[in-house]
Amino acid sequence: MNHCKFWQLIILLSMLVAISLAVEPGGKSYLDIANTAYLEKDWAKAAEYYQKWVEAQPSDYSSWYNWACTLALNGEPEEAAQALLGAVQAGWKDRKHTETDSDLDTIRDQADYQKALELIDEILAKSKGKASELPYLAPQTNLSPYWIKVPANFNPETPYPLVVLLHGRGGNGERFLQVANSLDTLHFIYIAPQAPYYIDGTQNGFQYWPRIGDGDSTIFRQAAELTADWIVSAAHDVEKYCTLNGKKFWVIGFSQGAGMAHLMGLLRPNDVAGYAALGGFLIRSFSTPDRLQKMKKKGVKVFIGHGTEDQVVTPHESKEAFDILTANGIDVSYHTYTAGHTMPDSMRHDVTFWLQENCLKK
Repeated sequence: MNHCKFWQLIILLSMLVAISLAVEPGGKSYLDIANTAYLEKDWAKAAEYYQKWVEAQPSDYSSWYNWACTLALNGEPEEAAQALLGAVQAGWKDRKHTETDSDLDTIRDQADYQKALELIDEILAKSKGKASELPYLAPQTNLSPYWIKVPANFNPETPYPLVVLLHGRGGNGERFLQVANSLDTLHFIYIAPQAPYYIDGTQNGFQYWPRIGDGDSTIFRQAAELTADWIVSAAHDVEKYCTLNGKKFWVIGFSQGAGMAHLMGLLRPNDVAGYAALGGFLIRSFSTPDRLQKMKKKGVKVFIGHGTEDQVVTPHESKEAFDILTANGIDVSYHTYTAGHTMPDSMRHDVTFWLQENCLKK
């Protein structure tokens, strides 16, 4: 028998891979606050929250552009032109719209406004002749890695509960596995699957679904199902190398990984004993009454933790998830922390205690 001395495992599994770009789904956020403020013509507030959003999501060129518009409307032409140049650098290339958008009328004499138009022309010139090259979605079979951490004083004959760690958007499995060092290192086996979709322009950053924008879309639902299948497959693959305690596993997810943890409970309650969603969100379109009732029937336990100063995913997201789940009779432990978009020591301590209480009962 293999004694599970591996720290990295790469397994062959079949998945569909879709590539597309748009705004990441996830419900209300600082982007929603900015959009609402724009509609209400509260330019200062809209500019403030667009700035917070693009700091967290620098590749979202549409929000960069909207930030430029709100700065211009708020009487900050120099800053607006700089934001517009940032939008083009992030991927904005609609020259006609830029030139005709009345929101930007006050910045057309700014040097960075002209630089932005020149950069658009440069980008379009490079892509000239490629208009017939359009992206489509198709099945692909690929290699997908996950990483494993066994307990201290590991005994290959001893059965251990399995905990699946799901990193946030822009992270990866190898880095996120280090979270296990701040949890219970004696009684659990941890694995950290790599999210399947690489994020262009990052240093080895990945996400759990393609950025297609609409959580209700057929493609998004398909991507979520396939990612859930991949996580279950990785969990089952561990049984080739280690002895596990039971057929179900536990999940801990952070940020987008927390959104995926919620989806695991909703989509795969036969496989998931419970999950911790930290600094994350519940995608409402997946929270159908039948799925929620199946979660309750299968006894899926939930831990929700969120920083009260989180500027990436608002604390409201976790509170709303708590309200939805508890209204359907699901066992939820809800905690808040004086922290931003992070996993403070107090949160890790509470998650560890929750795992021990639920997994190590005699």
